Amino acid sequence: NTLGQFWTTKAFLPRMLELQNGH
Repeated sequence: NTLGQFWTTKAFLPRMLELQNGH
């Protein structure tokens, strides 16, 4: 499901970037 994968990425990416910038 491309749309589901898109939403998953959209939900995960900002959190991953925030964790990287937090360190």
